[in-house]
Amino acid sequence: MGMAQFCVWEVEEMSAKIERRYFTEKEVCEMFNITRKTAFRWRKEKSIGFMRTPSGIIRYRQSDIDEYERRTGIRPHRERKHAA
Repeated sequence: MGMAQFCVWEVEEMSAKIERRYFTEKEVCEMFNITRKTAFRWRKEKSIGFMRTPSGIIRYRQSDIDEYERRTGIRPHRERKHAA
């Protein structure tokens, strides 16, 4: 029984560390001060990672943005708005 409680606590702690924030294309464009055309080009050139929802809407994971910053050295012009 003690082991099960430990496992639940451990899973909750790990879940809290995992960033699950997704950004819209508009938010990414505002962050980097770019147009949607530039965001499209970045996706086409595979410069930045992204995902599509089942309905086809484009979303950028926090990890996609972090990786883009790490590789290019280009940082957002505006602070990201994190979910509360």
